[in-house]
Amino acid sequence: KCSVRQLLDMAGNVLVGLRFRRGLLVLLACAPLIGLTLHTAHEERRRVVAAWSEQSQRMTWLADQEELALRRQALALLMKVSKLPAVQSGNRKGCQKALEEELAGYPDYANLAVYDTGGEVLASALPVIESGSQADRKLFRRVLARGGRFAVGDYTIDKPSGKPAVTFGYPVLDEAESVRGIVAATVKLEWLGRARSELSAQIPPRATWTEIDTNGLILARYPTS
Repeated sequence: KCSVRQLLDMAGNVLVGLRFRRGLLVLLACAPLIGLTLHTAHEERRRVVAAWSEQSQRMTWLADQEELALRRQALALLMKVSKLPAVQSGNRKGCQKALEEELAGYPDYANLAVYDTGGEVLASALPVIESGSQADRKLFRRVLARGGRFAVGDYTIDKPSGKPAVTFGYPVLDEAESVRGIVAATVKLEWLGRARSELSAQIPPRATWTEIDTNGLILARYPTS
């Protein structure tokens, strides 16, 4: 004979078994849908990653082109300045006047200056607070190390304006093609904000674009913060 408790236990086991089988049937029925959902999510993630990779490459290309345009502009300006009669003659007053006139046509430039090979200022469009700085010496060494050719300096703070800047250098050559001095153009880093208008427009929501130099210094960030 079975007691009432035993009957209840048997009934409970039957119900649990039925629930398990029913749950298993539901799981088996939903398995294709779950698999499809996981596969779709994986494919969507891969698509998003591929799209962002392509977009970031396009943005990097834009940044490269904009910086290349700036280098070309700086090179053209420095080549022109290095051949000015006042710069070639070494006349300080005439050289300063020529630099002032050239700088007036380039609002993104912080200064134009001419140095001798020892780093001393011969002439400057704007007053130079500190001559022969470490940043200047590095630029001079790069110009001379490249056989007297165009070179790019490091990130620095332009003393007259107090603004972040990068300086480009180019040799002043005499008739024998020997380096007799260096002409330098200091460019404000503010130009990045204006030049990067097309680039910044492509940054997705909640994303940032950061440009860092070889010394680990942040040159620009979008959105700015």
